[in-house]
Amino acid sequence: MKTERNLSGKIALVTGGSRGIGRAISQSLAARGALVYINYRKRESEAIEAKQLIEEAGGSCRLLQADISKEEEIQGIVDQIKAESGALDIIISNAVTGVLKPISTLTVSDWHFVMNTNVLSLMHLVQKALPLMENQPYGRIISLSSHGSWKAYPMYGSIGISKAALETMSMYLADELAPKNITVNVIRGGTVKTDAIKNFPNLDKMLARLIEQTPMGKLTSAEDIGSLAAFLCSDEAGMITGQNITVDGGISIR
Repeated sequence: MKTERNLSGKIALVTGGSRGIGRAISQSLAARGALVYINYRKRESEAIEAKQLIEEAGGSCRLLQADISKEEEIQGIVDQIKAESGALDIIISNAVTGVLKPISTLTVSDWHFVMNTNVLSLMHLVQKALPLMENQPYGRIISLSSHGSWKAYPMYGSIGISKAALETMSMYLADELAPKNITVNVIRGGTVKTDAIKNFPNLDKMLARLIEQTPMGKLTSAEDIGSLAAFLCSDEAGMITGQNITVDGGISIR
C-alpha cells in the first residue's frame, strides 16, 4: 500500500536518526514527503546507509554530524538547517545515551553525560530552533521515552531518571508552545530489539520474558514507533499535545 505523502514540504530533524528507532522514524517521515535531516554523532557509515535507504525509496534526506550533548554543536545544526532550508517544522528528540550501573556507583561525570544528551539537548534544540518554527503553519516536537521513566529496571537508573525528566520538560514545553501552534508529545515505547539494549544483562532471557508478558505476543518494533511519530507530525494530530503515548503491545496494562 502506498504511503500517503501528508508531510510534503515539511522539514524535520531527527537526532540519533541513523539507526534503530531513529532510523525508522526518519524513514517514516521521509516516506510521507518530509525532508529529513538525520543527526548522528559518530557512526558515519550507518548514517550514510540510512540516507541511501531513504533516497532509494524516493525520499529526501541530509546528514548532520554533531554531538548534541554540546550546546555549541546544536547551534551548528540549527545554523545549517537555516542556511539550507530556512525553516524547521519537526523536531524528533531521539538520541539517547546511558551508563548501565547502579545509581550508588554513578559518578558526577556519568550523570552529566547522560543528562546533557538525553534532557538538556531538547531544551537547547527548542531554544535555538524556535525562530525557525514559530512562523510556520504548525510545528511538532516529539521526544522518545521508555517504561524506565516510571518502572525500575536493573542498572537503568541513569537513563530512567533522564527519561522522567524529559517527559516533564515536554509537558511544560507543550503548555508554553501551544499558543505558537507547536505541539509537544512523548512516545513511550516498549522494548525494541536494537543495538541500544545489546549490553543489557541476560538479554535473551529478558526479551523472552517480555514477549510472554505482552498481550500482543511480540515485541514493539522500531517501525511501530516510526508510524506513530509520523501521525503525530501530521495535520490530523493538531489537537494532541502534552501527551505521553505508549506503544508496547499492552505490556504496561498487565
